[in-house]
Amino acid sequence: MEAKRTQPPPRYNEGTLIDAMQNAWRFVEDAALRDRLKEAKGIGTPATRAEVIKGLKRQNMLAADGKLVVPTPAGLHLFELLRTSAPVLVDPGTTAVWEMRLDEIVTGRAEFRHVIDGIATEAERLIGALRSRRGTALDLGAPAPPVGKTPSKRRAAAPKAPGAPRKRKSAAPRKAAPKPSGKPPTDKMLAFANSLATRKGVPLPPDVKTDFDACRKFLDEHAKVSS
Repeated sequence: MEAKRTQPPPRYNEGTLIDAMQNAWRFVEDAALRDRLKEAKGIGTPATRAEVIKGLKRQNMLAADGKLVVPTPAGLHLFELLRTSAPVLVDPGTTAVWEMRLDEIVTGRAEFRHVIDGIATEAERLIGALRSRRGTALDLGAPAPPVGKTPSKRRAAAPKAPGAPRKRKSAAPRKAAPKPSGKPPTDKMLAFANSLATRKGVPLPPDVKTDFDACRKFLDEHAKVSS
């Protein structure tokens, strides 16, 4: 018997990070998307991958640690924001999905205006999802906290003068229950929803035609597997 201890995966350097971008199919579970991403030779092109890394460094998303590249607090914060609000933006399989939709144009199975409208609709949906995260600020200059120390949010209370009246704590305002948007979907969203319903043979709920949020929910449920 020999005692061993599991080791974490090694940190990326610029070379291995570029290799991971080129072979991003390794991080995708869906077999069809893996094959299409492998055929597309990953995320980006040989001419853009190194520039992407340089751009992330300029924006304080990545930092050099010797020969390694490590995420900054701002980079981790942005990733978590995207993961919770717009997960398709951090999923390598999304690249394969759009490659497959562009393939449909090349082979004549889809009209290019329809695909472009779908891209615009998806971009509008993602922007709306990110804008809905009010109160979330990204500090691009935030330094990394000291290892093993968590900054305390408590502050010492200032001593009160003798006889000073106590301040009453105001009741926290109650959060209003979310209401329907009341705004109709865009023409592009509605066209994309109708196309998905026809292609997949599912009925289009009535509120999809009149309510923006209902239409966006329908697209969320069916657009991922539309290819």
